[in-house]
This record gives sequence, structure tokens and C-alpha cells, in this order.
Amino acid sequence: MTDATPAWRRLSLQSLAGHAWLGHASLILLSQVLAAGLGVVYWVVAARFYPAETVGKASAELSFIFLLGTVAELGLRSALVRYLPQHPGNGRRLVLQFAGLNAAAALAISLAILVAPWRWLADSWVNTPWLAAATLVWTLYFVQSGALIGLRLTNHFLVQSLLFNAGKLALLLACALLAVPGAVVISWFATAPLIAAAYWSLTLRRADSGRLAGNPPMPLRDMAGLVSLDFAGSLLAETTLRLLPLLVLRLIGAAEAAYFYQAFLVASMLRLVTSSLVASFTVEGARDPSRRRDFSRRMILIALVLSVAGSLFLLAFGHWIMLVFGRDYALNGTVALWLMGASAVPYVINAWFIAHARLMGRGRAILVNEAAQFVFTFVPVVLLVPSLGLTGVGLSCLIGQIGPALLALGDLRQVFRPDIVGRQDRPREP
Repeated sequence: MTDATPAWRRLSLQSLAGHAWLGHASLILLSQVLAAGLGVVYWVVAARFYPAETVGKASAELSFIFLLGTVAELGLRSALVRYLPQHPGNGRRLVLQFAGLNAAAALAISLAILVAPWRWLADSWVNTPWLAAATLVWTLYFVQSGALIGLRLTNHFLVQSLLFNAGKLALLLACALLAVPGAVVISWFATAPLIAAAYWSLTLRRADSGRLAGNPPMPLRDMAGLVSLDFAGSLLAETTLRLLPLLVLRLIGAAEAAYFYQAFLVASMLRLVTSSLVASFTVEGARDPSRRRDFSRRMILIALVLSVAGSLFLLAFGHWIMLVFGRDYALNGTVALWLMGASAVPYVINAWFIAHARLMGRGRAILVNEAAQFVFTFVPVVLLVPSLGLTGVGLSCLIGQIGPALLALGDLRQVFRPDIVGRQDRPREP
């Protein structure tokens, strides 16, 4: 097949056969789709057992804890996904060091928050000492799952995800039937430590230090430079996602926060396709740098096709999907669902750009892209939500992906230009 062959021709089943990255991506995608499906059932149960105000407040609390977990994660999960594939036998010490750093950061950050309570959620569960435990649990669970991906244990990642999501759903049902207060938050953070503990021994065994003789040491100095910039960008990106429920709660009320969060949950399923492909692309691109351009083209085209199809599906059936949560959810959240579903298409470009920049060591490019996502999302939120409500939030999510994607078009053209296919990738800074 020549370099001039149209990109779409390279998507034939024959050309995709035997590509390890696609197999790993399929397992990651399957785990995330099944988890998302259980997640929808989970929130349907919550919506049916509790009033919208309670669900909205709980979703905002969860988003806040996830945001703290992102801060405490310090960008180390991405480092595990990026570097463990190149050092599969010398990573145990690194995994343990990262876990220690994450645990210390989670405790320090949550205790600092308790000293100065989060005023937007005054008198809520997150202003109690349980915040420290929840943040610690979620941070270690999140980082450990990244180690599984970096070690290419995607089958175990699938099982772990299923166990966690099934466990929290069962616990929510039990708490709801027993009228336990705070059931939504409890079900998340009582299940995660049990599942993570069961998989830490496997993770450490497969990353056992020194088992592969002659394996080169981890490039800690290079890693530190990339991780610091990557972390700053990831923090902005995660803040973009996690602050939205809090802003909705603050600006237009708890019930609207519930309507928004369920629409956001459903629309996020489209992004799972891209994030799964990106995770596998990162692992395989780190293992075989000579094929990064080929992997990039395939990942982008497959993700775009699936994202467009998914957004059209939500446009056609989004109202009926929201009806599963309840009539009020459908009336108030359907338009926001359509707009957030459409944002999954430009998200493909941004997600690929960040992953590719991570492989190329372009930390500043990651920071610029994710800072652009933050700005392009929150400026419209401030301008549109007071007058348009949840529709304004959906529009802001769409604008927040389109703007940064336009900034990444130069790199995208380089990937698809036939005259440079096959050249060696060289790290560079913008």
C-alpha cells in the first residue's frame, strides 16, 4: 500500500488485522462501555429512589472529590501509562513510589480543604473528616488502574472495572432500601478500596523490579519534566469537567445539577470510545515509536467515525434515553445531551493531540491545548448559563472542544500528509 493511498482505504478489516493496539483498545473500550452501562443503571436507581435535589447535591459532591483526586494524582497515572510499556520489568519501585506520593498528596489536600471548607457545598458531606478517606481511596484506585493499562493487563482492567461498578450499584440499592443517608457517596468510596486492594498485588507482581535483566532504568529526569507540564494541563482539563456540576449547582440550583449530570453521564459514553483508543495508542506508540504516525491515522479515523455515529444516535434517541431517569430529566436535559454528544466529535482531535504530544515529549503543547479547553469552556459558561440555563452549559461544552481542536489542525495535517508518511517521529517543542 503506497503513501498516497486514501486514509479511508487503510481502515479495511484486513489492514486492521493483527494490530495489537486495536485489541487492547477494544478491551479498554469494552470495560468502559460496560462500566458506563452499569453507571447509567446506577444513576437511574439514584434518580428513582431520591429527589432530584438530593441527586444533584450528591453528584456535585462526587465531582468535587474527583477533582481533589486529580490534584492528588499529580499526573503520575499518565506517566505510568506512558513509561511502563517501555520498562515492563523494572517498574515496581516506580509504582510504589508513585502510590506513596499520591497518598501523601491526597491526605494533605483533603486536610487543607477541611481547614477552609468548600463554601459552595456548605453543610455537606465533603466538609467532614470522611473527605480525606474518600480522596485517598479514589486517588489510589485511579492510579492503580493506570498501572494496569501501562502493563498491558487490559483483561484485568476490564474485570476490575466491572467489579467496581457492580459493587457500587449493589451497595446503592442496599443503602436505598435501608434508607441510609448519603447512600450515593458511600456506595462509591466503600467499594473502591476493596476492589483496588485485590488488584494491587497483581500490579506489583507484574511490575516487579529487576526481573528483566538489562532493562534500561526509568528516565526520571525526562519523566519529571514531561509529567509536571502534563499534570498542569490535566488539572485544567479535569477542572473543566468537574467544576461544571458545581457551577450548575451554584448558579441555577440542585435540581438542574441533577438534570445536567445525567445528561453529562450519557454524553460522556461517546468520549469513552476515544479515550479507550487513546489509552491503547499511547501504550503501543511507546512500545513501537516507528509506527506512531500509522497508529495516529487509524486511531483518529476510527474514533471520528464512531463519535459521529454516536452523536447522531443521541440526536435521534436522546429524549427517550433521558426519560429512563424520569420525565423532568427528559424535559430539562435533552438539549444539553444533544450538544454534549456533539462535542465528542472535536474531542477526538484534542484527545489524540494530547496523547501524541505526550509520546513526543511535548509537555508545553499539552498544557496549551488543555488550557485552551478550560478557557473555551468556562468563558461561554459565564456568558451563557444565566440566560440559557442547561442549554448554555451544553453549548459551552461544544465550544470548549471546537476551539482547541482548531488549534491542533496543523499537527493533524502533518499526520495525514502522504509525503511525510514513514519519516521518524522526532520530539519537539512548539
